[in-house]
Amino acid sequence: MGKKLIRSLILAAIIAGAIVLGVGCAVALPTLDPSKLEAPATVTKIYGINENEKPIELSAKQAEPVPYKQIPEYLKQAIIATEDREFYQHSGVNFKSMARALFRDILAGGAVEGGSTITQQLAKNTYLNQDKTIVRKLKEIALAAQIERQYTKDDILEMYLNKVNFHPSAVGVELAAKIYFGKSAKDLNLAEAAFLAGLPQAPSYYYDNLDEALKRRKIVLQNMVDQGYITQQQADDAAKQPVTKDYLKRDPSNFQFPHYVEYVLQEAEQKYQIPREQILRGGLNIYTNLDFNAQRQLEKQFSNPSNFPPNAKDGTQVQSAMVIVDPKTGGIRAMVGGRDTTSFMNFNRAFQMRRQPGSSFKPLVVYGPAVETGRYGPNSVLVDKPGTTFPGNPPYTPRDWDNHKQIPRGDTVTMREAVKWSFNIPAVWLLNEIGIDTGKQMAEKAGIPFDKSDTGLGIALGGLNVGVSPLQMADAYQPFDNGGKRIEAYAIRQIKTSKGDSLAQANPRSVQVMKDSTAATLTSLMQSVVQSGTGSLAQISGRQIAGKTGTTEYSDQIAGSNRDAWFVGYSPELVAAVWMGFDNSNGYYLQDSGSITSSGYPARLFSRVMTDVLKSYPSGSFATAPAEEPPKPDKKEISLTGAWNGKTVMLSWTALQGDIQYYVFRTEGSQQTEGALPIFKGNVTTFVDTDVQPGKTYSYAISAINLKDNKQAGESNALTIKTANDPDKSNDKNGVPPKDTGKPSKQEPGNGKTDPKNGKNSPGGSSSDNNPAGNGTPGTGQTPSVPPGQTNSDPGGNTTGTDNGGNGSILFTPTPSSGGLLPTTPSN
Repeated sequence: MGKKLIRSLILAAIIAGAIVLGVGCAVALPTLDPSKLEAPATVTKIYGINENEKPIELSAKQAEPVPYKQIPEYLKQAIIATEDREFYQHSGVNFKSMARALFRDILAGGAVEGGSTITQQLAKNTYLNQDKTIVRKLKEIALAAQIERQYTKDDILEMYLNKVNFHPSAVGVELAAKIYFGKSAKDLNLAEAAFLAGLPQAPSYYYDNLDEALKRRKIVLQNMVDQGYITQQQADDAAKQPVTKDYLKRDPSNFQFPHYVEYVLQEAEQKYQIPREQILRGGLNIYTNLDFNAQRQLEKQFSNPSNFPPNAKDGTQVQSAMVIVDPKTGGIRAMVGGRDTTSFMNFNRAFQMRRQPGSSFKPLVVYGPAVETGRYGPNSVLVDKPGTTFPGNPPYTPRDWDNHKQIPRGDTVTMREAVKWSFNIPAVWLLNEIGIDTGKQMAEKAGIPFDKSDTGLGIALGGLNVGVSPLQMADAYQPFDNGGKRIEAYAIRQIKTSKGDSLAQANPRSVQVMKDSTAATLTSLMQSVVQSGTGSLAQISGRQIAGKTGTTEYSDQIAGSNRDAWFVGYSPELVAAVWMGFDNSNGYYLQDSGSITSSGYPARLFSRVMTDVLKSYPSGSFATAPAEEPPKPDKKEISLTGAWNGKTVMLSWTALQGDIQYYVFRTEGSQQTEGALPIFKGNVTTFVDTDVQPGKTYSYAISAINLKDNKQAGESNALTIKTANDPDKSNDKNGVPPKDTGKPSKQEPGNGKTDPKNGKNSPGGSSSDNNPAGNGTPGTGQTPSVPPGQTNSDPGGNTTGTDNGGNGSILFTPTPSSGGLLPTTPSN
């Protein structure tokens, strides 16, 4: 009895309101303008950040209207049976249907919606916005009543079918028929007519979800059976007729910058409740943060296949997405969500995709929070001991990408070395030290959403259950580039009607995610990544760049195989996030190509895009990081001497006590040896470098490791040797030649076979970054065996800097030279 009473009251209230409205509509409501019912869709203009540039003109595609007599009976019947069963009985408003819909809304606590007749929908789509309010509903009722007084039922149904959205960006049944079925509306059969009749309820949703659209068709067919239009057998037969996604190829949408426009439409709908259909019907002016030049440069680079890893063996294309954000305003400057930059309303990976971020997540959840505590800094010593196991169910034992084989070091590293080389063990150890909740709190303030299952230490390596999008990562990196502040990334600044009335106004909010000193420190750490670490391919001449690489491992049984590859980086002006991978990683993984590994591609694409984009921005500088005293390692000095004898360079150094292994490092030129990979290791104190050429300059240094505790025991002075052009003239001015012991030097290859396996993340995925500069032997997962006197270094020709702010160690910074190959085992 209670429900019946409520229904009666609601019905009475609606009728009473309609009566009152009917008396006063001529004064309170706009008078019906018949010309709008008969006019085609108008243009919506989308302006960029520079409003003097010609705007994007956006409008729904509209074919010639179909006369009532050419509309198939099946389509008319399907629409009436589904949208308005009493269409021919009411006078524009079906109060019983409205009461039922309103009753459902009240019980569900929802907005005022539903129950609209075909006439009301026509009024709403032509004259009103999409607000779900009582005021709008009353206006809709009044206008529907006026339409019914001036037009016949056939006229109303014809206008409706020619104006309603069957498709997200196409108006009218004629164009819908051509898009979905490649034919004119007059030639539609029962199955096709029923399919189209189900789409106006949610054209964008059904466009993207064919299976759901086919379920909707079954409902329409059953409605037609219930209303006596067709038999059950006809409905069953029609429901079996297939619909393929060939309609995607026939889609006529051809907007400029479609991927950015797609995000604008979504933001308008989700943030301001303005449906895309309303925008596409035209008549609006949308002011955005789009940088037309940045978008053009982004699309240009995405059209170049050489910027991406090779396709799979079956031809499946590697996909990618990239987002550029202004950290000072939060404005999204450019966005591409896939390799096909001309597609519209397809899957936009820039904001719709969720993938694990790998080691690009470390600054957000580990190093940023650790520095923020005040207890850690770039020179803090972190545990990097192989086999370190952390409690859990099951226990967690992460591994470094090189398994402590390629880069000689002890059981500890500084934070700067850990970030630069993307070691896993120190990151997990540090998160365990500061606490998982502490790490997550900063990431959440930076805009990262965590799933309730993201509770393990694997999040240190990007092991997230749901994952993140490139937009979320670019957004989250903003605080590093903006004094610790984040302004949530957004596209739309304002939306106005053609008359200048404001429909929406952005009100960006700034959140202090971290202290400005923390942001500056993290920037300094990530500059090391780009200058001389895993992200060296992201360098841009004349620009300060910071950033972090990240990959997620496909299989530890396939060397160098990655599901995802990331680079998130920034200049003082802009932040950008790049992702690459396959949409379906089941059986598909990124592969190396030539001298660059799959993990190097995102960093290189960042450099190529941003090199062109930043030409429009004055060159700035990062804030200076707070000074920090370097650690005082217990290391002894080794005296290194040597000379050119006309054919080889002969080196000799002082010995240390204990079970010592010495590493010889060499770079070509007078640059520092910091970061060069070793060309020799052994327990002797002499070395003859035979791989030298006359007329060159070489720099050498020695590092010693105590094999008992695997810690660095000492390091030498840097020694520069200039080889004479005349090989018969030795240069003994560079140092003292080694003593002739009468015995050949015991020499050992610098690097042998490397175990390609990498430590997996906790449940949720594994994380890995490939070699330091993104270059290496494709697909081998092995370090080439290096004979005595030969180098093993980066052939990429990248100009890398030194580790500014480091502790002077010669062990940890790769410095490219002219020959050899870098190893390709995965790293984080």
